[in-house]
Amino acid sequence: MPPKTTRIKTEAVAVSVPATDQEAAEYIAALSAHQRELRLLGAAADEQKAAVERDYLAAAQPHQDEINKKFKGLGIYCEANRERLTQGGKIKSVDFGHGLVAWRLRPTSVRVSSVAMVIELLKKLNLTRFVRVKEEVDKEAILKEPDAVKNVSGLTFSQVEDFVVKPYETDVEVVLERKVEPEAPHAA
Repeated sequence: MPPKTTRIKTEAVAVSVPATDQEAAEYIAALSAHQRELRLLGAAADEQKAAVERDYLAAAQPHQDEINKKFKGLGIYCEANRERLTQGGKIKSVDFGHGLVAWRLRPTSVRVSSVAMVIELLKKLNLTRFVRVKEEVDKEAILKEPDAVKNVSGLTFSQVEDFVVKPYETDVEVVLERKVEPEAPHAA
């Protein structure tokens, strides 16, 4: 029994199509006008967002200041009483009724300040087991010599063509992408 194929239907969109070069020019002018309106609406929205954020920050700051003070004070208290609170290090968290305080030891991490210097030193000390070599497909080289890899399965070549409308007044491009499948591998 062949596998069931699911088909997805897309709704047809009714659009008007310019009939002449003059109408095409009018479409571009209309695009420009709509883009200008969108930009104005966006600017107004940005101003409103900025005003709301300023109001929020002004109202939130006293609360944040109090949170910071209480957190620091609690940290000083708990650190001064850590031995008693953790029962000599036997427990890592303490329940105060309204919440917990805990001490967590993060996993050890390694920071490398100069990668090239550390790699060179590890190699000199014959510690190459600590140097990772990363292999990856060189896509740029494949695009330069597509015929050399035409029989390699797992490689596909694709290309996208853009249809671009760029009204002069707004200098904002409207782009429609269309995937183009090359007939055979070729250099881009």
